[in-house]
Amino acid sequence: MYAPAYAGRSRNEREVMNTEEISLVKWPAESRTALDELYAAADQSECLVQMALPLDPERTRSYRRNILRSRTEEGLRFLCCAVMLDGKIAGKIEATAHSEEEAEIDIILRKDCTGRGIGRKAVAAFHEMLKEKHFASSVRAYVSAGNEACIRLLERSGYTRGRRFTADVLIPGAGSYVIREVSGYEYVFSLI
Repeated sequence: MYAPAYAGRSRNEREVMNTEEISLVKWPAESRTALDELYAAADQSECLVQMALPLDPERTRSYRRNILRSRTEEGLRFLCCAVMLDGKIAGKIEATAHSEEEAEIDIILRKDCTGRGIGRKAVAAFHEMLKEKHFASSVRAYVSAGNEACIRLLERSGYTRGRRFTADVLIPGAGSYVIREVSGYEYVFSLI
């Protein structure tokens, strides 16, 4: 059962949570350690893409070399930012533009940064960044039906629930990956 982040907190604690300032900075692309630390501190249990930890150095290099470079070589625009809170990485937010009209967004936060409004602030700031760059007309997010925290974040950020989908995803297992069928929702937000 979901317990709101504000439940049981004093008025002063709630006011402090509302005033926490975040900033978005370009992701430190060469930092595998930063990715390791972020994914280790996040709850990946309902993520559609889950990372085995620690991140394998060769797979990480391959990801940066093949996925990120191929996106730009194929003409896809890609933007990735660290969500900073008190000088530390609180999360990561990224978008890939598949066309002039449509982009896909993804966000992950450390567990200790969820339920505090940090995600909403990061999404709002990222939307402004995407608008300034004329990145796309709309953004989509694909979320596991069991990822209640992300669903709340998207809905509170103004996203509209779209179609339901079912997909096979790879989940890290003992020394390998296993395939799991997951159902979820597509969420859409207009940037114009």
